[in-house]
Amino acid sequence: YACRNGSPDRNLEVILTGLNLQRVTMITTVWGEWHIKMLLEINIPSMLASQNLPALAQQTNVTYDIYTRDEDYNKINGADVIQEMRRHLTVNVLLLTNVDLSNPIAAHHEVWMWGIEKAKKTGQAIMLMPPDVVWSNGSFRTIGNRLKDGHRTIMMTYMRAEESSFEESILALRKPDNLDLDISGEELLSLSIGSLHPLMAAYLHDSDHFPVHPEMVFWPVENEGLLVRVLAREMFLFDPATLETNQMALPSKPITPKEACF
Repeated sequence: YACRNGSPDRNLEVILTGLNLQRVTMITTVWGEWHIKMLLEINIPSMLASQNLPALAQQTNVTYDIYTRDEDYNKINGADVIQEMRRHLTVNVLLLTNVDLSNPIAAHHEVWMWGIEKAKKTGQAIMLMPPDVVWSNGSFRTIGNRLKDGHRTIMMTYMRAEESSFEESILALRKPDNLDLDISGEELLSLSIGSLHPLMAAYLHDSDHFPVHPEMVFWPVENEGLLVRVLAREMFLFDPATLETNQMALPSKPITPKEACF
């Protein structure tokens, strides 16, 4: 430790705790009119909220790799929100090559594996980012705080919303002259419940259509909200140099609460 007046420098202690996670690469695969619209008009604007990427970029070195088709490259690379994001971090718009886009889920996982291998070689953490997510303001500041706490793996899940009604509600919140979208967690949850995806409704514990393999289970709590039990989810952020994954994109060996958080 560096010492100041005989006392350990706590800032240096934080740096040492997360030594291998001072560089983070986010990776997204996106193509097609609807998903690019979601990326540029909702996803990235919500990431530009003050306590999201601007806050995380002050806590760690962030790079964002966005993979897309050749015909979509200029629309993404030249977007105003991409230029604004570049004020805070490195953004690389890269071309998809030799990827079968007829199976979108497989294509996403293939590109994510590219990112995982690259991060492993360069000693960075990897964040697997879908293009059609809205982030509440404070989400990425929390990620940075978890890294400072020494967590090397972060798991999370997403609440699914019905696209047309949710898109209309979210876009109505964006101010015409603002590049960012500032929405609190409470507001976002309220909008999500108001545009609940049928699959989420099926996850209610007493649903007549409860699936055989649910991602999560919901219990409504009167006047409060929802109690949620998450049963299955892949990792969101992790250090691939120290953690191996299996074919389900989950840890191949047990990890401790000191290493991982949800």
